[in-house]
Amino acid sequence: MWSAFVLTIFLTGTSHWRYTLSLSTIQILHPRRAFLIVETPKKITRSFQNQRQRQLSKYYVGTTVSSNTARCAVDNALGQPSEDTKSRSDGEILSPEYYKSVYDTDDSTTTTTTDNNDDGNTNPLLNSQTPWDIGRAQPTIVQAYNEGKFQGSILDAGCGFGENCLFLAGKQRITSIVGFDLADGAIVTARERAERMEEENLLVDGWWTTPTFFVRSCTDLSPGDDDWLLMEDGERIQFDTSIDSGLLHCLSDTDAHAYVTQLAKVVKPGTGKAYVGCFSTANSDPWSNPRRLDEADLRRLFCEENGWEVLSVKDVWWGRPSLRGSNQGAFCMALWMEARRLL
Repeated sequence: MWSAFVLTIFLTGTSHWRYTLSLSTIQILHPRRAFLIVETPKKITRSFQNQRQRQLSKYYVGTTVSSNTARCAVDNALGQPSEDTKSRSDGEILSPEYYKSVYDTDDSTTTTTTDNNDDGNTNPLLNSQTPWDIGRAQPTIVQAYNEGKFQGSILDAGCGFGENCLFLAGKQRITSIVGFDLADGAIVTARERAERMEEENLLVDGWWTTPTFFVRSCTDLSPGDDDWLLMEDGERIQFDTSIDSGLLHCLSDTDAHAYVTQLAKVVKPGTGKAYVGCFSTANSDPWSNPRRLDEADLRRLFCEENGWEVLSVKDVWWGRPSLRGSNQGAFCMALWMEARRLL
């Protein structure tokens, strides 16, 4: 009886205990969702988060009011959420200059060591201190490929150092893969990594689709009224699949709307799919950037008026560098959305 009482207190302790205790297995409950942590990496203290926030403060361009300005459907169409589940998508939005500066000042060289990815494949490790690159493909991306979600031509929006592109480049069913990012430094490193993998034959069963990387803003994908992506060599492409690994939640309301409508131009109508991973409002940690989104935010952005139909939204864990983790460790609660491009 006493053991049951102690266990109950232990699992339902205050936020102080959640910050100071490390558990190997614990279920975290949310009014709408339940998450299971299989393994909890090291904790991140509030002092570190506050210090990092001060360092980034000079790049803030303002606080978004909410994601309502980018929404196409009225609240009544989806149903009003209860008070305890309303969207908490307010947050600081960093300027494009910040994302460029991170890669310009970061030590982003690859090492001679290799790393086994989630599926047993080998890729070069990345010596990086960026707040989002984890040195390998996101586990959710790996799982989605294994489920048969990705095939044909792939566009990686905001590809960073290209981890997801390099993972998919060594996979069957992928005919071409293109990654773009706003930061020149990120694209330079992504290209170098792809070349190194080819030179050192770090491939899988001889399968390799050479990825293309180029610099582009997500709000300027398709010129004018044309429905295709104009590549640097003049080629025009529409894609079977686009993936977004943590880009959308970094954008302001205005930029998010522009990005989603631009994305609709470069994904094939009728059959094309968009997959988005973003931080969820279910996260209990106090941070102001990047902001967190809820399912209603995604459905209002990827709506019929913008050329999309949301097929599913599910809860997942999103990998983060250990120094940028949360009180759940180097993972954060996230949403994974699949949407179809309408005709």
